[in-house]
Amino acid sequence: MFSNGKILCIILLSVCIFCSPAYAAKSVVKGDPELLWETPLGKGDIENNAYNRCLLIKMVKPGVGQTSKREKNVYDVLSTYVSDLYAQSVKISAYIAAEDENADDSSSSTTDVDNEKAIIEQEITRRLADISRRMNIINSFEAGIIVLDSLQGLRDLAPTTYSEFRALQDGRYQYVTDCEVLKK
Repeated sequence: MFSNGKILCIILLSVCIFCSPAYAAKSVVKGDPELLWETPLGKGDIENNAYNRCLLIKMVKPGVGQTSKREKNVYDVLSTYVSDLYAQSVKISAYIAAEDENADDSSSSTTDVDNEKAIIEQEITRRLADISRRMNIINSFEAGIIVLDSLQGLRDLAPTTYSEFRALQDGRYQYVTDCEVLKK
């Protein structure tokens, strides 16, 4: 069967096919994420690669005997992300409440039901765009929750976890502790 990602792609493709700038109606759906989650690594490079993952793990799990550093790093990252996610949820709730209040006003359509092209352009395309936008908002929100859960799970691991890892160095796999080996 179709996964959620495939369904989302199909809907987005449908919107793109049926929607052109001339026919695009302003969406009533609001709540797109306004806050960008910055990398806790203090740099603009957020590419998903082994080096950046290693740096993040080393920040959350600095090693045995560095409990205070670990707790400070985890507190800084989680408090920032939780605050951003909470702010986003409050805004989404307010937008949904406003949409519900305005739903009664906009329930009557002025589209000519005898004109097939007008129905496609003004009703179907607009509603598909609204659905697509709402799904994007939900996916963004769920992604933020997954990041928090993953960081929490990483924090709960033993202090020696990830203190060493296997990496390809000098043509063979070796156990190393420095993330710089992964930088390529």
